[in-house]
Amino acid sequence: MLFLIAACLLASAVTVISQFYYLTKTYGDDYIQKSDYASHRLIVNGSARAPYRYRILTDYVLAGVIHLAPGQMPEKYVTVSFIFRIFQNFFIFLAAYGFFRTLHFSRARSYLGLVLLAYGMCFAFYGTGLSFYIYTELLFFLVAIILINRGHDWLILPLTILGALNREESVFIPIMLLLVRWSEERCKVTWANFFKIRYIQIFLASMLAYFLVYFGLRYVLGPAAYVGSRYGAIYPGLNLLLLNILNQKTWIGLLQMYNLTLLALLFIKKWPKRLMVWLFGMVLPWFGAQFMFASTAETRLFLVPLALVFIPAVISLLDLNMPDNLPEIS
Repeated sequence: MLFLIAACLLASAVTVISQFYYLTKTYGDDYIQKSDYASHRLIVNGSARAPYRYRILTDYVLAGVIHLAPGQMPEKYVTVSFIFRIFQNFFIFLAAYGFFRTLHFSRARSYLGLVLLAYGMCFAFYGTGLSFYIYTELLFFLVAIILINRGHDWLILPLTILGALNREESVFIPIMLLLVRWSEERCKVTWANFFKIRYIQIFLASMLAYFLVYFGLRYVLGPAAYVGSRYGAIYPGLNLLLLNILNQKTWIGLLQMYNLTLLALLFIKKWPKRLMVWLFGMVLPWFGAQFMFASTAETRLFLVPLALVFIPAVISLLDLNMPDNLPEIS
């Protein structure tokens, strides 16, 4: 346990320091306490543009922590943000390890997964600030998949509600549950028993809760003009899809972040069934949504598929059982 805590703390420190270094060197030493703090305040004050106005959970929690911390604003925002991100990443790596173990990976394989995740996260900083809600989203998905793998399906409902308060992609949390159980259950689903099946009940309840929160936030906080993409006044749709596809930085960033994990696609027939179900049922729609609705050069948007599918796929293909008596090198 002590080794696991130390490993997660080290991975957290490396990724957070890398992010702060990137932001200050790329955008200036005062970027975090000025630009990033201004973005945070817009969300907390309810004056941010869509969709950021409705991603309130993580920034509200951060605002509470900042309020309790000593010091003067905006200087203390930098210190609190650094510590907050350390904790975020620590729990991400801890949850990632727990997820890998629920897949029955050995400790060695699970630690290798942490290394691959930390490596990928260090290439997720382009064109973005601290983006606290992105990392909370990753944590929620890791916790969700642990709950699903351990059979705690009803906890997906409250987790989906929290996720909907944080970011729109949480709609994939109940979809993950549906995909896993649908592929596992041997009972035939018919219209007669459709609403009697437990996982379908949880899925429907979670989707209902998600849309109640989604539209409820927009009603309570009011409408907001949609922020343009990195390409300018280009809004979600086919034009944005085309620009993302033609953007060289998108493919360079994805190749850097996913790196050798993409080679796992060459051996897709040997993937565990669950990972194949997630690949076609969640990852492909996830990529499609990002290409249609976001600026895909910001590779942090693809951390969830990396952690939940591609890293486990690579690990599942490895054989780490080395013989005890290795031949000597002459």
